[in-house]
Amino acid sequence: MQLSEILEENSVKAMSQKTNISEQNIEALIEDNFSVLTKAKALGFISIIERDYHADLKDVREKALAYYEVHTKENSVHLGLPSIEEQKGRSKWFVLLVLGLLGYATWYFFTQFDQKTFSTLLPFNENKTEKSLNEETLEKDLSIGNALSTAPKKDTFVKKDIVLTGLNTNKKTEETEVNSSLQQLNVNIRLVPQKRLWFGLIDLTTGKRDQFSISSPYEIDVSKKSWLLATNTAAFSFINNKETQEYNDAKEHYFKVSKEGVKHLTKEEYFALGGWKKW
Repeated sequence: MQLSEILEENSVKAMSQKTNISEQNIEALIEDNFSVLTKAKALGFISIIERDYHADLKDVREKALAYYEVHTKENSVHLGLPSIEEQKGRSKWFVLLVLGLLGYATWYFFTQFDQKTFSTLLPFNENKTEKSLNEETLEKDLSIGNALSTAPKKDTFVKKDIVLTGLNTNKKTEETEVNSSLQQLNVNIRLVPQKRLWFGLIDLTTGKRDQFSISSPYEIDVSKKSWLLATNTAAFSFINNKETQEYNDAKEHYFKVSKEGVKHLTKEEYFALGGWKKW
């Protein structure tokens, strides 16, 4: 079934209600107006319509891919080359200015300061240094002698060593437990599709949403953020540290993804946390 055949039996409004795709986005696909859609949105909407109507929209997908290939190349050609040249020019002048200032400072130092003036700026001289070292050595010798004369019996030192050893062992054990707990916190959780998968992400802090159509693993950064995630019916799995959760029941799924891991939600729980009913 082609897109034109679907439209013969269904209105744009009916398609919007069934697929949860806005009428404006459906009309953009019908009119091949891909300029108002991102590549991920266009391919995701096409996949949803194919799924819900058991259709083959290969021709629409090929038009979309051709459009984004051309316009992506055009955009990549003009990436601010003049600003790069301008930055290079500024860097060159900055280096020359720094070298000039260093040269002037060196010349001024060796021509305006004589040896006598230079010596008065030093915080110490050789005689003072030698005297200070001798006084420090004498103080250390006196301290060692006093310590030896007042030292307790050998048994006392043995007991203190045992106590200190026990304290050090407990401290190392606590540090190991803390480090082990920190290592268990998630940084990235991997979403792995078995074939092309559409999913939507919502930042729980800012409410910002985005959507993707992927056929290779996708890393979800949970080091500083928590997410709501919704998928279509394609099979996929989550890899969280060494744990893998597989979903291949041909149903839509909803999750909360955070440092604590992946929590499966009902559709109602997803909406209650701020999930979008339409993309």
